[in-house]
Amino acid sequence: VMFLRLNMFEKHNKYTKSTYWLLAINSLIGVCFLGLLILNLAGGKSALEYVFFVVLVAMLFLNGFCAYKIYKRSYIALKLSFWLFLLQVFGFSTSSWAFSLNVGMSFYISFKLDSVELSVNLIAVLIVTIISAAIRSIKKLMQSSDESLVGA
Repeated sequence: VMFLRLNMFEKHNKYTKSTYWLLAINSLIGVCFLGLLILNLAGGKSALEYVFFVVLVAMLFLNGFCAYKIYKRSYIALKLSFWLFLLQVFGFSTSSWAFSLNVGMSFYISFKLDSVELSVNLIAVLIVTIISAAIRSIKKLMQSSDESLVGA
């Protein structure tokens, strides 16, 4: 029972509702993006692009799974989705190589420093901020609930 108490929160608030809706919408957009990517990969690409595709599929699955688990009030899924979107905040590119993880929605702002370009995904920053607020609000609810149990 104690593990269940640590893993689940009692009720949704505006932050947790916003989180699972954003993750669900993000998953749908990601599925559309992967459909286009599959068409692009059909032409025979490098092995690295297939590895990247597998990573994106795993992240998309994790994104949808977290949306469902947050809907079911899983505190651990909130934390996992925080890290999933934190990975998507930054990207970089050089003259010969680029790296950026993105599952679903994105809006990038880029800064160029000599031959390196740093990108910040503003949608991911927004989602990380909302998830952080959800985690803080759930922690506050859990602490007030624990204090009321001790006082009883």
